Amino acid sequence: MFLFFSFFQYGMIGLMVTMAAGCGHLPKIVVLHDPLSPEEHFQLALTYEKKKEYGLALKEYEEVLKKKQFLEDAWTNMANIYLVQGKPGLAEEFYLKSIRINPFYGKAYNNLAWLYLTQNEKLDQAEQLLIEAINRDPRLSADFLDTLSYIYEKEGRWDKALETLKKAESAGFEGRPGEAFQFYQHLEKVLTFLGRLTEAGQAHQKATALSNPVNQEISAHGH
Repeated sequence: MFLFFSFFQYGMIGLMVTMAAGCGHLPKIVVLHDPLSPEEHFQLALTYEKKKEYGLALKEYEEVLKKKQFLEDAWTNMANIYLVQGKPGLAEEFYLKSIRINPFYGKAYNNLAWLYLTQNEKLDQAEQLLIEAINRDPRLSADFLDTLSYIYEKEGRWDKALETLKKAESAGFEGRPGEAFQFYQHLEKVLTFLGRLTEAGQAHQKATALSNPVNQEISAHGH
C-alpha cells in the first residue's frame, strides 16, 4: 500500500499601526505581506513532515489553504499527519474535504480506504473508494489496485487478492522503483501464502533487484 520539508523568516499578513514620535503626527499604516509563495509554504510543509515535525507542518499547510492553492494535496497531507498521530476521525474528515475539492484526486480515495482498512471497518466502502480512484485517476491505478488487494486479504479472499495484484503488475510502476519494490514484496507474500513458491521466488528476485540503489537510479532516470 502506498500512502502520499530551514530556517525561513516570514511575516503574517496583517496591519501594524506605528505611531511616529512627537505630537501632531498621523499614524502610519504599514501592510506586512507574506514573502513566501503558496508553493514555498507547501515545500516547507513537506520538509517539516519528513522530519516528523508535524505541528510545524500543519501550520504551513494551513498557510497553503489560505492562499487557495494545492488544496487537495494540502488536505490529504494534513489527513496523513492526523492518521499518524492517531486521530482517525480528523483524518477521515480531511480526506473527504480533499475528495470534495477534487473528485479526480485518487490519492485521497486511496488513503481514506487505507484508513478504513487499518480500522477494520467500512471495508465495502473502502473497496468502492478504490474502484472510484482507479476510474477517476488511472495514472496511479497500480497503487490503488495494490491497496485493493489488501482489502481482499483482510476478507480472506486470497485468490481475488492475487488476481488484483496481477492487474497492478500489468499497470506497472514505471519510473517508480520504490513503489515497485514494495509491490513485489507484497506479491511475494501473497504467492507464498497460496503455496505458489516458484512464482514467489520470482517476485523476491524482482524485489531484490529493485532494492539495488544502482538499479533504482537507472530506473528513476528512465534508462
